[in-house]
Parts: sequence; structure tokens; C-alpha cells
Amino acid sequence: KAITMQILKQTVVEAAAEISEIRQVHDSWNYSMNKRIDRLARTAKTTDEARSELEKVNQSIEDFGRAQNEKSQKVLASMVGANQKVLTKTCFAGWHTYHVKYQAE
Repeated sequence: KAITMQILKQTVVEAAAEISEIRQVHDSWNYSMNKRIDRLARTAKTTDEARSELEKVNQSIEDFGRAQNEKSQKVLASMVGANQKVLTKTCFAGWHTYHVKYQAE
């Protein structure tokens, strides 16, 4: 009976050591996972903020492009308007010169 008690005692001691080791592994794993989860959560937040900022920048670029197109169109329209006046003046001057020569003949 003393041997049975000794074996039972040794089994309980060994089981307690295994439980302690498993508990240490669990605690270490839990600590590591919590750190990783926190890091992933911060990264997700940073990613969302960066995505939002990127959308704002892209919108600003699009708005800038539209504004530049409008300005370019206004410049071209004013140039066409000025050229049209010069062209009309040149045509009338040429017609007048031709008319004076025609009347002189």
C-alpha cells in the first residue's frame, strides 16, 4: 500500500508540474497574442486614416485638374475671341483694298 501511495503522490506531483508548464505556455501565448492583436488594431486604424487621407488627396487632385481645365478653356476662348477680331479686321481691310483697286480700274 505504501508503494501505491508513493506512485499516486509522484503522479500528482508530475501532473502539477505539467499543469504549471502548460499554464506558463498559455500565459506566454496569451501575452504574445494580446500584443499582436493590439498591433493589428493600431495598424488597422492607421490604415483607415491613411485611406481617408488618400481619398481626400485624390479628390483635391481631381478638383485641381478640373480647375486647370476651366482656366485653360477660358484662356483659349479669350485667345480665339481676340484672333477672331483680328481676322475680321484683316478680312475687311483686304476687302476694302480690293474694292478700292476694283473701283480704280
